[in-house]
Amino acid sequence: ALNRSSRQSITALRLDPSRGLWIGSRGGLDLLSAESNEREPIAAAAQNVAVGVVRDLLLDSRGDLWVASSSGLWRVNRGSRQLQHVAATVLDDVSSIFEDQAHNIYIGTANGLFRADGGGSEISLAWPGEPGAHIDAIAEDHAGTLWLAVRGQGLRVVSLSPEEVEDVPEQVQQHATAAFNFKGVLCQVPDLDSFQKKIAVSQQVA
Repeated sequence: ALNRSSRQSITALRLDPSRGLWIGSRGGLDLLSAESNEREPIAAAAQNVAVGVVRDLLLDSRGDLWVASSSGLWRVNRGSRQLQHVAATVLDDVSSIFEDQAHNIYIGTANGLFRADGGGSEISLAWPGEPGAHIDAIAEDHAGTLWLAVRGQGLRVVSLSPEEVEDVPEQVQQHATAAFNFKGVLCQVPDLDSFQKKIAVSQQVA
């Protein structure tokens, strides 16, 4: 059973049919075992990195648990009882995590919306957002459009429909401060409006 102090600090819950109830808190991650009904703290594999405050939990279609926390992105593989830190400097503060219909993993941060492959070994920027604006929640409609709750900015809708970019205008290259690839599409940041074809089209809806 959970003690009083643990109940007061709970920040996220995710039911796992095969293992029990995952419990995120300000102190890290625990598992309320379906077999023993006992609370088990889940340790991080990297002892030099603290899990921090757990903000969101996702049990993906493969049975892996993804953990969004103040110290970044973590994963507990199916059949494991250990947290693995997904090392990526852009993911130092994660607010939300979501799996879409195509089983892509999206990660909401203060630095934009990112996408991870199934194992988390490759992280790519899907939508730059506004600097410092946390993406606190992610949802998807039947058309595959992502809806984002952006802290301090309300609701945004983002359509990720990449098309081939054959030639990036020279003026875009001059003004852009960074570049990234998403599904083979070359994108420049932050000068997205200068693109002849864009990967992300967004508008504020509320």
